[in-house]
This record gives sequence, structure tokens and C-alpha cells, in this order.
Amino acid sequence: GDVKPSTTNAPQPEGWGALRFLVYPGPAAGTPLVCGAGEEPAEAGSCYARGEGSSTATNTAGGNDDSGGDSDPFLAPWGSAGLWKLGLAAAEKQFPWINANNACALGGSYGGYMMSWIAGNWPDRFKCIVNHAGITDSRSMSLTTEELWFDEWDQGGVWWKRKDPEKFNPINHISKWKTPMLVTQGEKDFRVPYSQSIMAFSALQRLDVPSRLVMFPDENHWILKPRNSIQWYDEVLGWLGKWTGKDGN
Repeated sequence: GDVKPSTTNAPQPEGWGALRFLVYPGPAAGTPLVCGAGEEPAEAGSCYARGEGSSTATNTAGGNDDSGGDSDPFLAPWGSAGLWKLGLAAAEKQFPWINANNACALGGSYGGYMMSWIAGNWPDRFKCIVNHAGITDSRSMSLTTEELWFDEWDQGGVWWKRKDPEKFNPINHISKWKTPMLVTQGEKDFRVPYSQSIMAFSALQRLDVPSRLVMFPDENHWILKPRNSIQWYDEVLGWLGKWTGKDGN
């Protein structure tokens, strides 16, 4: 669904709001880049609908608020291009106040993986990307994550037994990255080792793509400490504002 700023009550003209396009974090979670523990997607979206902006979230992996069980039948191949393109097209059609040509994409965890994938497979679509704890190289991720079961369950076993394991590996398209990207992560993250973010940022720098790396030494897969959370949102909203021409602070 779409979320306009809380200060906006009246209908807005067509193409009014810069778009923040949120990709869900994966099949075991239903809230993209939440504002705080336990918040619903609409509440999370309101965090990004600041200034003259609007946010919309797309669920590319069939996620819900449970882990396993109900979400399993909806698991789609990582990198399923059609789903996130359809999600953006549907939002643009349904919510006429969205300015889809002035859009940034955001995602964390699986959503961060999708940011890496989008960067190489849809490089001209967004004005900026926010990639939190995302996967840059699926091969190294498969043998360095502490959550081996989750990666192997989603991907069809250990790396060498998967069918065409390189098909949806973002690193294979990294030379096409050109969208400005903010990369963030906690250094105590063992689910997605923080080397994945270092890898992404190093590539961006070597490709001369505008980029910024923000690491939190005392955080894990989530940015939970109040002061760190404030800094994280300052960084993210500032990045969105910089590239969409709106005040993100």
C-alpha cells in the first residue's frame, strides 16, 4: 500500500510526491525497514513519507509476520524481476499523486539483496538506493552466514547442489551499477556478514558511483539502540532528500 506524510490530509495533485519504494525484507518478515520494534508496514512507510514524499511497499517474497509455515508456498526465486517491477507499476497506477519518475528504492536484508539486484538489472529506474544489510555475493553469503538453514531452504540446498546458483547472484551484474547508493549495516551482523556491505561500497567507489557507507560497530542485523536509530534515519532521510530534491530531514 501507499503512505503519504501524516501532515497530508487533502488529496494531492497528480505526480505530487517523490516516491520511496520499499522492498520487504523476506518471507519470514512482513515489515520493510521498520521505524521501531513491532510496527506495521503502514507505520514503517510513514517514516519515509517525509516532506513532499510518498512511500509504497512491495512484497516480492510472499512474506508475512510469521516465520516458515504460511509463507513457504509463496517463496519466489530470489531476483524475480517481474514481481518488483509489477509492484512499482501497480503503485503508480493506483496512487496518482506518486511521482514515480522521482523515486528512490530502499530495502534491508532480503530487501537489501534486492537493492543489489536492482542496481545491476534496473540501473536507470531509481534516482537513489538505500541498501541495509544487503547481499552482494550470494556465493560467499551461502558459506559465511550463521543462518545456514534459512539460506539453504530458500535457495535449494548447499551452493554446489543448487540449480544454476549464479543466475540471481547480484555480483555478476555489479559492473552495471550506477545508481547512487547509501550502504548501512551493523558490524555484529552474523546473518548477513558485514563484508557484504564492504564489498558493495568498494565496488561503488571503484565504479565512481556516488555512494556512502555507514557502519554501526555495536549493532547486529537491525539498528536497535536509540541513538544509532536516530543517526540511521538521519542518514537515510538525508540521502533520499539529496537525490529526490526534497528535504529529507
